Amino acid sequence: LTPVNHKAVPGYRKVIKKPVDFSTIREKLITNQYSNWETFIVDVNLIFENCERFNEDDSEIGRADHSMRIFFDKRWAELLM
Repeated sequence: LTPVNHKAVPGYRKVIKKPVDFSTIREKLITNQYSNWETFIVDVNLIFENCERFNEDDSEIGRADHSMRIFFDKRWAELLM
């Protein structure tokens, strides 16, 4: 939900080159920093990709990432209808 605390999660910056989080996306939406929906989707997908890259699939965070991606993809498809 918020930026990763690099002191609490050592090594994160070495693995994740483009960190992003939901609070950053929210702020970008509020301040109209997205020029189109495609750039929004790129950021959302980057959250999921970063999570998959850094966390084990069977970890609590890995499982939450998978569930959230499925939920987001379903809701996004519904909004596009």
